[in-house]
This record gives sequence, C-alpha cells and structure tokens, in this order.
Amino acid sequence: MKKFLILVIFMFLLSSQTFADLTLKYVGKGIFSDESMIMFFSKSAMRTDAGKTSMIYREVPKREVIIINHQTKEYFVMDEAYLQQMKVMMEQMMAQMPPEARAMAETMMQNQKKPQIHPCEHGIVKGKEKINGILTTVIERCEIDINGHKEQAKFWVAEINNAGIKEKDFDICFHFVDFYTQFYSNFLKQIDIKYISNEDEFLRFGIKKPLLVKQAVFKNGKIAGEILLINISKKPIPSSIFNIPAGYKKMNMAITQ
Repeated sequence: MKKFLILVIFMFLLSSQTFADLTLKYVGKGIFSDESMIMFFSKSAMRTDAGKTSMIYREVPKREVIIINHQTKEYFVMDEAYLQQMKVMMEQMMAQMPPEARAMAETMMQNQKKPQIHPCEHGIVKGKEKINGILTTVIERCEIDINGHKEQAKFWVAEINNAGIKEKDFDICFHFVDFYTQFYSNFLKQIDIKYISNEDEFLRFGIKKPLLVKQAVFKNGKIAGEILLINISKKPIPSSIFNIPAGYKKMNMAITQ
C-alpha cells in the first residue's frame, strides 16, 4: 500500500511539471477586421498567423525568427548572428561615409525620429471586469499608434494565471519578447530612443505577466475597432506547425562585408 501511495505521489509531482501546448485565438472587428490571429505556443517554439503572414520563433537548434509570406511563398530568417552582422554593418557604413554624407544621413535620421508611444503612460485603472470568464484589469485613457496617428484606446489585461495559463506554459512567449526587445532596443539606440516593452507598460499597474484579453480603439468617442481573445485551447500541437512549408523560397538577405 505504501509503495502504491508513493507511486501516486510521484506521478502527481511528475504531471505537475509537464508542459501544456497552448493555442490562443483573437478576432478583430472594425478597423482591426483584418488583424484576427491565431497564436500557437509549445515548449521551444511559437507561431503567430495573421492574414497571409506567419511568424515563427524557435529556440531549437538555435534562436531564430522566421517571417513567412504565404502569398508569395517566401520566407526570411533572422537569428542572433544575422542581427549582430546587421548592427556591425550599420556601424561600418556610418564610419565609412564621407563627412558630408554622414551628416546628411544623421540629419535624415533625426528628422525621422519620433517619440515611441507608450500606450499606458497616461492610463488609469477603472476596476476589474470579466471577459469570457477571464478576470481582467480595465485600463482607460490609453493611446496607440495607428498609421502614424495617436488614437485613444482601452485595454482589458489579465495576469496569465487568471486565464488558467501556467507561467511555464507561456515561457516561450516571454523568451520571444526578450529576443525581440534586445534587437529593437539596439536598433532604436541608433536614433536615441529608449524602447519600452508592453510587459514593462503594465508593470506599474501591478500586472507582472500580462495577457491582452481585449483592446478597443476610439475615434470621436465611438469604438472604431476591437481585438478580442475568444478561445484558449490546451490541445497538443503538431511539431510540423513550427516548420517552414515545403516548396517555399528563402529570401536572400545576405549582408556583404
């Protein structure tokens, strides 16, 4: 009997450490009608499908982002080595420019420089609300950039555990955010802009592991568009979904020294 109890306890502890695949489905309305998307999360890869474009982030055998255009059947791979090459290339290109050309390039970059919009910089919490059974924090008076214009927005954001998601099941998403933030922040340093991630945006509201459940954008006081999380699935995801489709052509983005 004791051996049986020990076995049951061991199996329970083992099952509590297992990883659950996740699939999140968002639907867009109004000005976001073409931004419906499905997100797939496994232990070492994630994928986002939106329209005719897919984005895959993989950590095995190496960290890389793959952008796939299903319309042209082409894909582009961006890994850490490529990002480092691109950074070095930009630095070398600026260093090798004649003084007049470098001054012109710097002037153009300064003219293009715009402050990054921090959605929740002026946001205020307006309580809690359940959306499709998920307890969210409602944040009003936010701003987002749509086609270069500031628009008023409202967010319904949940801690991932309030959506029945364990942190380890969502780890790959945070790994991708780190990878993307590292690249994007390094790029923005070239034009003296500090990058603030969405995760950092919500920290001041006490939301440490944010999950966007709903977003609404307003124009002239009326809702112009919405994005809503409509389904969370924990069914197993075939590993093939994180592969590049057969027959697709790799875009040649080689960097010459």
